[in-house]
Amino acid sequence: MTVDILICTLNESIASVPSCLMDEKDGVGYVVSFQYTDDKYLMMVPEELLTRKDVLLTSIEGHGLSANRNNAITHSRADICVIADDDCRYTQERLSQMMEAFGRYEEADVLMLQSLGPDGSLLREYPDCSFNLQCPPKGYYPISIDLAFRRERMKDVGFDLRFGLGSERMTGGEEGVWVETAKRMGKTVLYVPQPLAQTTAYPKSGDQIFCEPKKLFSYGALSYFVHGASSILRCLKYAVLQAPKHQAPVVGSFINMLKGILYMMRDGRRIDKNKVVKRDKRQKQWRI
Repeated sequence: MTVDILICTLNESIASVPSCLMDEKDGVGYVVSFQYTDDKYLMMVPEELLTRKDVLLTSIEGHGLSANRNNAITHSRADICVIADDDCRYTQERLSQMMEAFGRYEEADVLMLQSLGPDGSLLREYPDCSFNLQCPPKGYYPISIDLAFRRERMKDVGFDLRFGLGSERMTGGEEGVWVETAKRMGKTVLYVPQPLAQTTAYPKSGDQIFCEPKKLFSYGALSYFVHGASSILRCLKYAVLQAPKHQAPVVGSFINMLKGILYMMRDGRRIDKNKVVKRDKRQKQWRI
């Protein structure tokens, strides 16, 4: 199997991409999707990205992380794609372990793995056993840099342009929507407790969701996309339990989430009904 690491970057961040690259090795390549909002950023492309044989550089004008992700996927030709950001670092050992996992789980279309922080410890709390995401354990949620997938099997699942940093109304949620879409289309999404990416910085605290109405709006929209009508009660509970801990108003926080829910109710999930596979709701145990 071959693997492409899909690195999405925006504007001046293109300058940091060479530090993401490992020594060249057969079967491992990089697709760098360079999104820019002004032609001046085109002059910042490092020479190394233009000369290395294992790097495919593609550019896309505009903004929106989901559009950038889709562009990277479109240009990949590898068997396995790894979703990356420009602050992710990899080792040949971790990539080999990922490929071995795909070999063990031939039924898997997507693998959710683990990420490490700058100090080498796990980036967040992860479950310690493998499972099928049709029935994830309480508290688990996907993040983009944990994602790896078989390109051919997943080429009909794209990132929803309404979600993700830089989109018109949302600041995130694109990976959750992508995974939920894959599940609804009958794709097999498995979690395997082994590390893949390591970040150079710790992510911003989740507490910031209560500082920005747009983040709360995105949370509500994502919740409805995944859970449907029950998202109203889920978001109300979240506001009641979490907002006071962050000195945020409960009512105001819930209203912003509710706006996201109502937006998604009106706009719909936009998944082709012909591709939706009916779930077996009787299946409760998905550990593997």
